[in-house]
Parts: sequence; structure tokens; C-alpha cells
Amino acid sequence: MLSRTFWFSLSIVFSILYSILFLQIAFGSEYSIQDDARRSIVWMMRFSDSELFPDDFLMNYYQWATPSALASLYKLMSMVGINAILFNKLLPIALGLISTIYCYRVSLQILPVPLAGFISTLFLNQNLWLKDDLGSGTPRGFLYPLFLAFIYYLLRSSTIPCLLSLILLAFFYPPSVLVASGVLVLRLFSWNNQRLRLTTDRKEIVFCIVSLLVVFLILLTYLFKSSDYGAMVSLAEARNLSEFGQDGKIGFFHREPLTFWTCNDYSGFFPRDWCIFNPFKRKFFLLPPQILLGLALPIILYYRSHFSLVERITSARFILPQILLSSLAFYLISHAVLFKLYLPQRYTEHSLRIVFAIAGGIALSMLIDKLLEWGGKKTIASGITIIIFLLLQVAMIYSYLPILYFNRTRSLLLTGLMVIQILGLLYFVGRDRKKTLPAREVCLSRVFLTYIMLIVIAVSALLYPLSLKKYYFFPKVSYITGKEPELYQFLAKQPKDSLVASLSLEGDNIPSFALRPVFVHRDSLEPYNLLFYEKLRQRYIDLIEAQYSPDLTAVQNFIQKNNIRFWLLDRSAFSPDYPIDKVGLQSFGSVTSDAVERLQAGTPLVLSQLSKSCSVVESKNIILLDASCILDAKNPVR
Repeated sequence: MLSRTFWFSLSIVFSILYSILFLQIAFGSEYSIQDDARRSIVWMMRFSDSELFPDDFLMNYYQWATPSALASLYKLMSMVGINAILFNKLLPIALGLISTIYCYRVSLQILPVPLAGFISTLFLNQNLWLKDDLGSGTPRGFLYPLFLAFIYYLLRSSTIPCLLSLILLAFFYPPSVLVASGVLVLRLFSWNNQRLRLTTDRKEIVFCIVSLLVVFLILLTYLFKSSDYGAMVSLAEARNLSEFGQDGKIGFFHREPLTFWTCNDYSGFFPRDWCIFNPFKRKFFLLPPQILLGLALPIILYYRSHFSLVERITSARFILPQILLSSLAFYLISHAVLFKLYLPQRYTEHSLRIVFAIAGGIALSMLIDKLLEWGGKKTIASGITIIIFLLLQVAMIYSYLPILYFNRTRSLLLTGLMVIQILGLLYFVGRDRKKTLPAREVCLSRVFLTYIMLIVIAVSALLYPLSLKKYYFFPKVSYITGKEPELYQFLAKQPKDSLVASLSLEGDNIPSFALRPVFVHRDSLEPYNLLFYEKLRQRYIDLIEAQYSPDLTAVQNFIQKNNIRFWLLDRSAFSPDYPIDKVGLQSFGSVTSDAVERLQAGTPLVLSQLSKSCSVVESKNIILLDASCILDAKNPVR
């Protein structure tokens, strides 16, 4: 077995390699930013320039919603000359490395075998970069390093570091600290002689009480946080909002119960990216290959006498089911008091990634150890190992099916390779069972098969996410690339309070790339805080009415009332087939339907008539109008 330093270094290397893939995307364009960062991070550019976004309705809301710990960190970086947007692109590298270090250490606390630590970190990094949490640089990106640090110090009984990580977890991502608190409580109990017993360790009891008290006090600050934006939406209110319906922006209330409880965003138990999309049946299935390895760990532990490495596993293994139980408990509690504890999936999706990465790494290291033994003798464990690897190969074939829908050549190639591996495996196992073969030939076939399988395992584990890159967008970082540089450059030269009104999706990019405020922001139309939502919704209604109004006076009144400086239009904004009611604005009822009717009827509209004379920036997709030109215009509608 290679040294611990080697496997730890290799873990760091792969974390850096995945980070490099991320950096290629993050810095691939002068105008690029992570999707969630457009809301959660851009307002922090105020730390570098206090005159940006003066008294801006949207930015003030984002500032209120951002955890103070995250804002303090970004402010600290701005003080040393690193602005918020740049730091947001660099931060995921550090978060990934810290997560890797603590994942490796936690794995070794459970099974002190360096290979297990490496595989666990490999699986964790693959899981993290299949979702945009880490790459967002937002609060949920901090969950993984802080939660893993908490688990590591808890297993080490390091009181002060454990408490510190718990406090940081509470300040950065409050939902996860509830799961951590549940773990603390569960560790006070044990199952002995078919009875549930409370620990007699006074130190553990005191630490648990102190930790829970600290967490409670921190969470109280969130509970009594003053708000001008209203309380969290209630269940009754959510049921009456189209955004929460299956076809709405949030889509919380899915009509199919199985999907609602398993794979649905926000309400489902499992991470959404674990649910493989089958384009032929339009259904979702839970069958990622790595997850099978995590599920194999209980089987291996059941046959513990046949796997030599099981003897080295420590009592720290109980932390994995404790995390799962705590996550399940808060998932169910969150459903029982919907939206009071935010969204149920927040309590399971992150902990499942961590638990199954560690469990899968430990299971695979035990299977590899058994494969190495198998060259010399055949045991029950050898059969279990073969079965698990067969299932793993089948799972990988199944996961490639969606690619067949998009890339037939790649899918057929990958599936063909897996089928050949399975047939070869069955062939050699069949040869091994023939008693007529000489013992030496049987042994050689086992050795040959062993090394073939080890190579397949290594290649599959290392390259699996990259093979899915085209369909699953690995690494998935949800970066937005601006396509209108002339627009951003023009607006960046305007006064810093220049407010831009726009229904165009391009309008959402203006605060990020031009650092100028916008009247509305499409991604912010999420009715979690109803007072904020109603104000933003009313802004949209006023903007739609003005943009598709035939009355010049009404348009001018809108500009003067809201101090609009520029008006951004899609070039196709006044074509009869412009999808006003299909781009996230369908919940505005008669306002959008009236606008659609005017377009289809060919009604002369003010902005359509002024789009040439008042234009200051044009491209093939957008037109930017000067609001002062509109104010000076005479009635153009004839």
C-alpha cells in the first residue's frame, strides 16, 4: 500500500484538476458570472465603490438576504483589493481544497486506509462539480468544507475546533447547522443489548448542551432579523401562487407524488442531479453508479468475516447513519411545517453527497483489497465482489442512455466498452468454475481478471464525469456569458445611478457587467418574501403596461415616476410572436394577455415608433433607448 502522503497528495491534485476545469469557464470571457452570483454577490461591489447602486430596491433586498458572515468575508477581500466578482471566481478553488482535505481526514477516521481517503475525495469532488453549489461562491458553497470540518473534529473529540466550525456553519448556511445539531443529539444515544441507551460520558453531554445552546442563540438572530420585505411565504399562500405549481418558476408542488418526494427540486429527498433523465420515457430514475458503491457498504459489513479490511474499520463509521437520520428527520420536519424551515431538500441533498462519497470510497477500497486477494483463492466475498462490479457496470451503461438521445456515437462507444467488460468478466468467472482446468491456469485467469478489473475501476472512477461532460455539463457551474459587450461598455460610462428598464433577459446581466441598476430582475421573481415579491411584481406590471402602451403620456409618466434613464428592448419585442407570456411573466394575467393582443392586432405602440429615433446602442438582438429622448418626443403614434 502506498504511503498516506501519496494518496493525500493525489487527492489534492484531482481537486485542483477539477478546479482548473472550473477556472476555464469562469475566466473564459471578459463578461462572465455565475448565475446565482448575479443576485447574491454583485451587490457587494458596493464594498469597492460605495457609489454603486445607490438606494437600489433590488440590491438592498439582496444585501438583506445575504448572511452577514459571507458579506464580511467579501468585504474583507475588497479591503485588500479583490472585488466581489473576482473573489467569487477564485473562492470555489479554496472551498474545494478545504472540502477535499477534511473529506480525506474523515474517511481515515472511519477506515485508516489512505486509498479509501483518496477514493472518497474523488467521489466527493465529482459530486460537488456535478452541481453548481461549490462554483457559486454563495452560502451553500461553504456548507461542504464547514460541515466536513465539523464532522472531523467531532470524531476527533476536538471540542474548540468542533464548536468553531459549528458556529461558522450557523452563520454561513443555517439549514445545515440543524442537521449538525441533530447529529450531536444522536451521538448521545447508543444501541446496546437491543435497548436504546443514553451515554454516561458527562463530557459529551455537556458539549452537546453547550453546542445546542450556541446554535440556538445564533438562529435567534435570524428569527428576529428585522425585515421590510415580509415574512416567509406560508403553505396556504404558496398553494395559491402559480410560481409554486409544477409549471411555475419554482415548481415545488409536483403533481406526481413519487417525483414530489424523490427527485423534484426543493421538495424531493434526493439531489436532483442523481435522478437520471430517460428521454425515451420522460421519467427520472435514481441510479448513479457511485451511489451503488455507497449502498454496497452495508452488504460488505454484513459479510465482515470475508473482508479483511472490515477489521480495521472504527466505531466512527456510525457517523454516516447518524448524518442520514438527522437529515431525514429535518427533511420530514421541514415538510410538516412547510417553508418555516425554508425548503425540505436543503436538509438532505448536501449531506447525501457527503455520506455516499465517503461510504462509496470505503466500499470500493474494500472491494479492491478483496480483488487483490482473489488472485490466490476464491471465497464468498469474491462472489459478492463480482456481483457488485457487475451491477456497477450495468448502472454505468444505464447512465449513458441519455447521451444516446443527444450524442449517438459517444453513447454507443461507451456502452459497447461496458458490455465488453461485462462479457469478459462473465467469461473469466465461467472459466474459473470449470473443475477440468489446471489449478495454475485458474490462478492465472484470476490474476489476469483482477488486474483488468482494477484498470477498469481506475479508468471508470477517474474519467466517468468527463465522459458525461456534454450532457451533464461537468463541471456544472451555471456561468452566464454576456453577449452584448457594446451595451455594457456604453452603460458603464453613464452616471452610476442610471436606472435601466427592461423586459429582456439581457437586462438581468446589466448589474453584473455594467454595474448599473435595473428596474426589474427576472431571476428575483421568487415569492418567498411576499412584500418584496409584490413590489417587484407591481414593477413588472407597470413596465409591461408602459412598454406596450399606445399612449405617449402614459409612457412618459412611467419614466418620470421611476426615474428611468434607459430602456432596453429585444429587437423582436414588438413582433406578433414575441413570447411575453412565456418567459417567466405568465403570472401577470390580463396585463400580459392585453399586451399580446395589441401585438397580434398590430396596434401602433409608442416605443415601437421611437425605437429608431431614440436608439443609442443597437445590435442584432437588442436596442437601447434614451429615456430623455422619449420624454422630449411628441406623440409618434399615428
